[in-house]
Amino acid sequence: MVPSSFFRPVSLLWRGTIESLKGSKKIKEVLLQQTNNYIQLHINTQKQSVVLPMSVTAAEAPLGMDLYAQAQQCLSLIEDPLWKRVCAEVLTMMGAGSMLKIWKTTLGSFSAEEKTVDLYCQTEEVALFIQQYSFVMIGIFCEYFPSVTTLRTKII
Repeated sequence: MVPSSFFRPVSLLWRGTIESLKGSKKIKEVLLQQTNNYIQLHINTQKQSVVLPMSVTAAEAPLGMDLYAQAQQCLSLIEDPLWKRVCAEVLTMMGAGSMLKIWKTTLGSFSAEEKTVDLYCQTEEVALFIQQYSFVMIGIFCEYFPSVTTLRTKII
């Protein structure tokens, strides 16, 4: 672990996201940690523990910035305002690579009875990625649909 002062700028940037994750009943712990010159977000849920890289090392910054610029460009092409917000949150929380995997997904319907949101994916790989990190995306959707507990992915 590194001193908390090291994370102060990151914490301010991520405070809303981290606080919303901490507020979820499914998430037990959220913590920032530096490992091998990377800053990582550790999320421990009741079922699993996931580590998400939050930034690249200085040596990888040019590559990371190009990927980030590409993600920003793709984000600007999304027409659905809610899906655009979700993708922007994924970009902030999980990085450009994750956002670039999901941005072409189409937001489907929300069912209050079933507590689900449908997502239409172009490939099985994208659908599996969304399911793997569904707890992160459910946390984002809960800002708009507090009763959501499940994401249903469908391949188109």
